[in-house]
Amino acid sequence: MHFLSCKMTITPKKTRLFGGTPTLITYELDSSALTSDLKIKIFPEKACVEWLMFVDANRDRNNKDPIHDFDIVIGPIADDGVVLQLTNLREGIYPPEQVAKLLQDRFLDQQYCFVTENSIQFIHKTNTQIV
Repeated sequence: MHFLSCKMTITPKKTRLFGGTPTLITYELDSSALTSDLKIKIFPEKACVEWLMFVDANRDRNNKDPIHDFDIVIGPIADDGVVLQLTNLREGIYPPEQVAKLLQDRFLDQQYCFVTENSIQFIHKTNTQIV
């Protein structure tokens, strides 16, 4: 059985804002999830129009119904810089292709989103460390 390593960090900045202790939690994803019957969407590591529109639709508060039926979604993290460009997209300042191009030069770490209960069975906590 092979594993992919994932890390979740509760940063010092967030603990100053919300309380708590800065903590690094490491998980492993059983790679058999990638060949299981789970529906998995894997976006390219760099921003692309499809990913941008997916992020935008997920952040649209007018969408009352789920916009996808994936069990796991893997792709770039939509950080503050992405949110700024989404605003430019929604306000019509730039078309989707231009926004995706502007985001190509940004380093966007990868995010794994486990959407369903079925997908969670494939992750296992391996370590917790106070940072």
